[in-house]
Amino acid sequence: MNIAYFFKSGRRARLVNGGPLEFLYGQSHVGQYGVNAQILEDVDYALDKRSNILLRVIDRFSLGLMGLMISTPFKIILSGLLGRLNQFDVIIVPVLSYGVAFALLKRLGLLRANLFFIAMGMIEFKTPRRILYFYKWVFRNAHIVCLSKQDAEHTSKQLNRIVPNITFGIDTEFWSPGSDPPLLSTPYVLSIGNDPKRDYETLLKSWTVDMPLLHIITNRRIKSFQANIKISAGDWQKNSFSDEQIRELIRNALVVVIPVSNCIQPSGQSAGLQAMACAKTVIVTDYPGLWDRDMLIDGKTCLYGGLPGDHNQLRTVILKILNDSVLRSQIEVNASQAVRDKSNIKIMANAVCQEIFRCYEF
Repeated sequence: MNIAYFFKSGRRARLVNGGPLEFLYGQSHVGQYGVNAQILEDVDYALDKRSNILLRVIDRFSLGLMGLMISTPFKIILSGLLGRLNQFDVIIVPVLSYGVAFALLKRLGLLRANLFFIAMGMIEFKTPRRILYFYKWVFRNAHIVCLSKQDAEHTSKQLNRIVPNITFGIDTEFWSPGSDPPLLSTPYVLSIGNDPKRDYETLLKSWTVDMPLLHIITNRRIKSFQANIKISAGDWQKNSFSDEQIRELIRNALVVVIPVSNCIQPSGQSAGLQAMACAKTVIVTDYPGLWDRDMLIDGKTCLYGGLPGDHNQLRTVILKILNDSVLRSQIEVNASQAVRDKSNIKIMANAVCQEIFRCYEF
């Protein structure tokens, strides 16, 4: 079976440069199941080029109206990508903008390959009904999977169909504990992530001047003039920090905090698992989309930092764990083992291969 993974630019470079493999969603491992998987990227077909101002206005309108940038399917056709895609049995796409565009082409009979869409927060609590109606129609001939049970159940209910979930597994050979105890000239707490559901506003409110340095790495536009808060621009596509640098920042942090707003998307999933695999205590908001409550056990493998928006409880939890080195050490050991046992990349690749064959049902 020949399949293609379609990504935004940057994924292939990670494979070449020896970076972590989890964001290839099993591509590097499915060959052992007899699947020939290739990587295609939008940059290969100039789909990453910025549109002119008129198209940007039209796309913004169509995105708000039906959840689709209307220029994207036309660009796919004109670029010659559609003909390339039709040479494969299955196309796997984990990017919403391209997933919707491919689904439309599939619905219109122009895309002949089977479509496997990995959805992450595709439908939120406040997604307009008009977009829901469009998604029900456009994804009718596509196989959809989610990366958490909560997101899958919510998406199933909204689309009135069964949407399964698969385990998101990380590259535990790359994300691992450091060989030596961290040497902290300036002890710090780390928070990292770019998705819109990160609630850095609550985290900043929780931080008082008597707490350690807080280092936030994000491409989100947030500001603080507090002396013990450092904000660094971080974007994996622009390589602001290399994967190796991020790993060292995680390994040397006191703890890792993942603040999340009230959402069903499994926000913070990758950052949380990466930090846990590096044997770090993760403090995560107790939000509806928390990705795996069977593995994320409060006080054992992680800590819940209160409900969304509760900066007082978040501060209390952070201060408590910073002053309890025994509990922190216990959680670090438990967290690392839990990820290696339950959320590794081989588990994800196995799940992806099982779902590939379900694509033929649509």
